[in-house]
Amino acid sequence: MNKFFGISLTSYEEQPDGSYKPLSPKSTAETKAKMDELLPLLGDKVDDYYLCGFVTLNGKSYSIYGDTKSDPDSPSNLTAADRMSESKVISVCRHEYPCEIGDTIQLGNASYTVAAADVPGVMCPRAFVFGTTYANLPEDTAITGGGITLADAPTEEEAEEIAALIYSYFGGETRVHLPVIPDLVTIQFNRLALAICTVIAVLVLLNVSLVYFYLLSQRTRMLGIYHLCGCTEEQIQQMLSLEWFVILNICFAGAFLLFRSQIMERLSVFMETPELFYTSRVYLGVYIGYILFSVGLLLMSSISRQGKTTAEQLREV
Repeated sequence: MNKFFGISLTSYEEQPDGSYKPLSPKSTAETKAKMDELLPLLGDKVDDYYLCGFVTLNGKSYSIYGDTKSDPDSPSNLTAADRMSESKVISVCRHEYPCEIGDTIQLGNASYTVAAADVPGVMCPRAFVFGTTYANLPEDTAITGGGITLADAPTEEEAEEIAALIYSYFGGETRVHLPVIPDLVTIQFNRLALAICTVIAVLVLLNVSLVYFYLLSQRTRMLGIYHLCGCTEEQIQQMLSLEWFVILNICFAGAFLLFRSQIMERLSVFMETPELFYTSRVYLGVYIGYILFSVGLLLMSSISRQGKTTAEQLREV
């Protein structure tokens, strides 16, 4: 959400059945023309963009979404292979519109092949009944909004500039929803939290290392017996390294699951958007540092073992 600009192009009127009717939707051709003029001004900052609205099928209105990029969380629900298809493809929420994969649906003047569909009779988790690509959005779609996702999170100043640029192209009753950008206090708190987590990770790793080295010292006689049985130092080192790697990953996985399921939720009491800081890159960085530090400890153990004869290792009990 810290990279996404939502664009609402019309206001809505609540209907007696609880639904909302767009008052002044835009035409597909007009909206795409404005998007095509706007996007080059943003250059390589743009990662994905979409338009959404309503189409009429058999006298009933259905919501539709069209984007440009395959994503597991995308409402279009189309894979990269679906997007490469020569024919126009569409995904369908079968709870709202019953059909089967492979069926053909006529939307306006174009025919679409159903490439993906939710389980029939089960409430669709997606917000749109139909999903397709941006290029294949039906020409008679009543466009109500859209969005632009950037490749990198913008600063507050950049976000304001982009929002002003979007409004200058669409104008009217357009409302631009800015990405959630943490303020300086939040950023400082995040950095402090990361530093504390790093210190705790190092202390945990040292504790695990001490336990492992204690167990290793208790197995010295067994390792010496391995030598007598013809096991080379390299083979023993590989065995110890594999054990060490398994232990490390189990500990890290347990810590990661505990943090995501328990600690992250409690952090939201002190910071509005902890998920914006604790991204996959941060987790990967912590994991790499965790592994590198542990490898260093393992190398120290290996160096201390080098030069000792089998007899010496057998005497170290």
